[in-house]
Amino acid sequence: MPRPFAYGNGRLLAQFDDHHQMRDLCWPLPGQHNHLAGNAIRWGIWLEGHSFQWLGLAPWQGELSSDDHGAVGRIRLTRPGFPIEVEMASSVDPEQDACAVEITLRSLAGGVLHPRLFSHHDLRLCESDMGECAYWDPERHAMVHYKQGVWAAMSLGLPGSPAGREFGASFKGADRLGGAWKGCLQGHLNGNPIDQGVIDSALGCQLDLGIGEAETVRWALGMGDAESVFDALACAEDSPTLFARAHTAAAEKASRLTIHWPGLPAPAAAAAKKTAAGLFSQIAENGAILAANDSDIMTVNRANYSNCWPRDMALTAEACAELGWPEVRTGALAWTAGVQRHKGMLMQKYCPDGSLGPGWHPRWKGGVEVWPIQEDETALMAVVWADEAQAKGQRPEVGGEEWLAALATYVDADGLPLPSWDLWEERRGVHFFTVLVVIEALRKGAAALALPGAEAPGLAETALAAADKMEAALVKFRLPEGGWARMIGEDGALDLKPDASQLAALLRRPDLLLSEGGKATLARVEAQCAAPGGGFGRYPDDWYHRQGDLPSSPWIICTCWVALARLALGRVEEAWDAMNWFLSRAAPTGVFAEQHSPADGRPLSVSPLTWSHAEVLTALHRLSLHPAS
Repeated sequence: MPRPFAYGNGRLLAQFDDHHQMRDLCWPLPGQHNHLAGNAIRWGIWLEGHSFQWLGLAPWQGELSSDDHGAVGRIRLTRPGFPIEVEMASSVDPEQDACAVEITLRSLAGGVLHPRLFSHHDLRLCESDMGECAYWDPERHAMVHYKQGVWAAMSLGLPGSPAGREFGASFKGADRLGGAWKGCLQGHLNGNPIDQGVIDSALGCQLDLGIGEAETVRWALGMGDAESVFDALACAEDSPTLFARAHTAAAEKASRLTIHWPGLPAPAAAAAKKTAAGLFSQIAENGAILAANDSDIMTVNRANYSNCWPRDMALTAEACAELGWPEVRTGALAWTAGVQRHKGMLMQKYCPDGSLGPGWHPRWKGGVEVWPIQEDETALMAVVWADEAQAKGQRPEVGGEEWLAALATYVDADGLPLPSWDLWEERRGVHFFTVLVVIEALRKGAAALALPGAEAPGLAETALAAADKMEAALVKFRLPEGGWARMIGEDGALDLKPDASQLAALLRRPDLLLSEGGKATLARVEAQCAAPGGGFGRYPDDWYHRQGDLPSSPWIICTCWVALARLALGRVEEAWDAMNWFLSRAAPTGVFAEQHSPADGRPLSVSPLTWSHAEVLTALHRLSLHPAS
């Protein structure tokens, strides 16, 4: 299920699904840890004469929207035959670790109604439901959960009025079938002031609605330690101020976008401003850039995307620098300083705090030791290092010399890189994408080594020599009919399948993209990677999230690459056609998923995907300079 509402401030991340249930709650970094981890915080209504209603679930119908910068999301909920309409608004404060939700109940009945609004908190602090405590704080009228050093405080009620409030903490039992949620269904909470172990909690609020009247209830959440959590809660309880602050912060970021606004149609410009907010929600205060934080993906193998892939980080950092946010590149580079490396190379992925993340690349294969790396990740981060050096006119504090030395020496007798895994993390061999980004890293890195502060005698000459030899060996990828193979396998055979990643590589080498080989590569991707309903997939017969016998799913990033390749070749109208497809897949809040169903267009895999946001904004920026007729 997608997360059309994603709010973050670099420490606190709150994500809601399209029913407006909170499904991801991360602190003190996005992705580390997720204190819901597959559970939810949800809201419901009990009303005399009607069954209890969890808001948003079918047959409730939701209309999603947000403010013009994606900072404050909104949903309007109606249910056939139910005499109350609900509107919810939500956001996270840009500075305090506070999340606010406003719930407005509007009567559609011809008489007085007395609904009871409930919030249910099924937390898993530190990603486990064991050893937690929840208690009622009568001074603050708040339900407080804590475990170890993580505290969450929540309140629900009419502004300034503690009257009519209910609470309850409950042990769910060894079978996890009990809990405070049962009191919500019955219309009254148990009033239990404390419980421990495998627990949940709930809050309630009594309302009185006259004919056509509406009341707005505020739900507030503060995250922090034992001291800071209550300051955060107080911030969240002032939801109007929090919403205004969130909007101002998002507007400031959007104001620095380098997009040529007159060159975009109004819907595209609106999507760009909202998409920026979604991108920044996934960037941590320490510089880490998370791939995604949609916990639904855990149904696959109890793993998720809440990690930092150096490739995703580097490409997002590059995009941000181009778009007017160079501080993202600086932060991402600084984050790499302490991460574990394998013989100078970056590893597959890391946790947000920089510790090594889970992976599936072995160090032993076929009876021999192999390097568990995707070499393009190190190369792309080396490019980021070199670009940062050129932008500042001196060597960055984080040195890239180790990366350059590894890239220059991890080569075979012909000068090509030795085998590693591809950017899709599926195949081991020598990849067209990897070769081009390694050449780029070596050449840009050599230039950066001439700047003040660089300390690597002779490395620049070594890097340039390796790049030249690698460039000459690129001929091994050439196809007789034009273009290049996507990979030379470990057995030396060419992999002839077209792959959208080849366009990503060629977009970094305009000389090759504009050649006959570049045009042939684009033609092959267009012919064999196109999805029936629009958009482009990674490669033919892609297995990842494939739906039965349907064709492979189109990806946002791949469609962006096709659009930009067409633009570079002067096919402006066709580039805009591709852009129109991916814009049509955006949530009303500006959030983009990884991929979409070729049958009905619904999001597949994770949403939001940070890489998608970065590629969309890059495409919109470049397309804005070439308006369609």
